[in-house]
Amino acid sequence: KEYRTPQVFRAFSRVYVLIMPVLYGPYYASIVEEAEQSGDDPDRALLFAILFACAVQLASAGLVNLMIALEDPFAQKTRFAGNFDRIRVSEIAEATRRHLLLVEQQAPDGWVTASRQP
Repeated sequence: KEYRTPQVFRAFSRVYVLIMPVLYGPYYASIVEEAEQSGDDPDRALLFAILFACAVQLASAGLVNLMIALEDPFAQKTRFAGNFDRIRVSEIAEATRRHLLLVEQQAPDGWVTASRQP
């Protein structure tokens, strides 16, 4: 692997996801307050603010996880999640070797090099 995301950027993104609800908390409270002042149902406004806060948090956490996953897509991150993008070089090489041996056995003259061709 020749390129990695800088450590500072990865650390900042993780800390930002943790601190973001605290920074945006007053905004979510203002959503409920404005709804109460305009005569809307305060319970409905509170539910909207909570759902909006959860959606923003899930989206930002998903983007951080995506950034980490894209950094090395072939690394297995957890023991529970299957590694679907695993490169099976040894298995592919063994299958190729078996097929080449089969072709060699079935060929009438065996392997013919370019210098031995008639």
